[in-house]
Amino acid sequence: DILVRIIINGKSPLKVVYLSQRNSKTDFPVLACCIRLSENGVRAVYGARPAKAFLLEDEEGLLAGMETISSEEKKTAVQKFADYAARKVPTFGNMRGSAEYRTLLVKVLTRRALEAVGGMTDEN
Repeated sequence: DILVRIIINGKSPLKVVYLSQRNSKTDFPVLACCIRLSENGVRAVYGARPAKAFLLEDEEGLLAGMETISSEEKKTAVQKFADYAARKVPTFGNMRGSAEYRTLLVKVLTRRALEAVGGMTDEN
């Protein structure tokens, strides 16, 4: 399947980040991660696992109140959600990468995407 169109409902403010890991610049992704942060909460979608895309929501409220907490608390919350995602997202292996490698990528890409969408930098 090829993504040909993205429609974003502009009625409510949101922040979105898409990241992917590729073995080479022109290769298919080993794992893709898209995170949306809005007033309705956090949604993360993982694709190229290889399987149908997987939707993960913050059911445990690990990222609740991201706008109002301190930068140190944000780092802790982001790390907890990345660990949660690594446990919850099912991964599989193929010729591009093993299931263990993809599980590690889930954790890393989730953390990086949340830092980007939350306005955090490495200096904070």
